Order: sequence, then C-alpha cells, then structure tokens
Amino acid sequence: VYLTNSPRLFVEGDVYGMYFFGYGNYVSLADSIGYSVGKHVSLKAGYALASRLIVNAQTNRIGIHMTQKGATAGLEFSF
Repeated sequence: VYLTNSPRLFVEGDVYGMYFFGYGNYVSLADSIGYSVGKHVSLKAGYALASRLIVNAQTNRIGIHMTQKGATAGLEFSF
C-alpha cells in the first residue's frame, strides 16, 4: 500500500504458513514500512510479530520448537 500519491513511501505486510502433515507447522507474520531512495533501491524497517517453526518429536527423533520476533531492517533491490 502506498501512503502518498508518490510511490516513494509504502507499507508492506506478509503472512506465510505451511503445514507439515502431522509433523508440525510453520507460521510467520511481519510488516514493514519502506521508502524508495532510487528507482531500484528501497530502505525498509518493520517488526516480525511471530515466526514459529514446530516439528513434533517422534520415537528416537528430535522435536524443534523455535519462535522469533522483533525489529527488522534492510535494503530491497528490484530489477
């Protein structure tokens, strides 16, 4: 979504997910605000609300439960 009539300032949101058929799941929610500094370069800053990976433990196997959240920052290059 562009916040002004100019395509320089924008807001972006992402929701990702995947089900591993009884073995676990992956969920990620993140949003960011960006500013185009050139034709092909943008600065982005945002917050990852949740990025969670769960893989269930079975007999003689290891289970993984990982959650990440926090601020994000970066550059975006488009071609």
